[in-house]
Amino acid sequence: MKRPLLFLGASKGLTLIEMLLVIGIVLTLLAIAFLSISNIRVISSNTSTQTVLISDLKNQQIKAMTGDTEGRGTADNYGVKILSDRYVLFHGLSYNPSDSGNFVIPIDGRQTLTSTFQNGLIIFASNSGELINFTIGQNTVTIMDDDGESKVLHFNKYGTITQVDN
Repeated sequence: MKRPLLFLGASKGLTLIEMLLVIGIVLTLLAIAFLSISNIRVISSNTSTQTVLISDLKNQQIKAMTGDTEGRGTADNYGVKILSDRYVLFHGLSYNPSDSGNFVIPIDGRQTLTSTFQNGLIIFASNSGELINFTIGQNTVTIMDDDGESKVLHFNKYGTITQVDN
């Protein structure tokens, strides 16, 4: 009588070495998947912060250009104060931290903001929307996460973002 071709001998099941090898391969694949997902989270978080910040900057500029009074009676300048863990939307020619009209936007705890604008102030002029006290070389905002990934927003004197560096 002939033996079947798939005869594996008397042993049935897996050996300890085979089992450890399979577990090692599965754990390696899970580690790769986890690292890929965590990198997507960092990229997504930076992009989200960038999108919201740009939107808020444009809204402040539009308020300045259209003469929005927010119920105060007269048109005013509008600005954004950049702090490391948040930014503040305000009205006027200067930032007053105790002004009840300020609107504070916290950023993700894994990120920090920095600015080369003088005192971290980006102020849009009433009617024109141009940046007040604009200086070349002092015209960037950087969003950096705790993994060292960053996005740098470059502005021109008209308040337009002209470049985003990754």
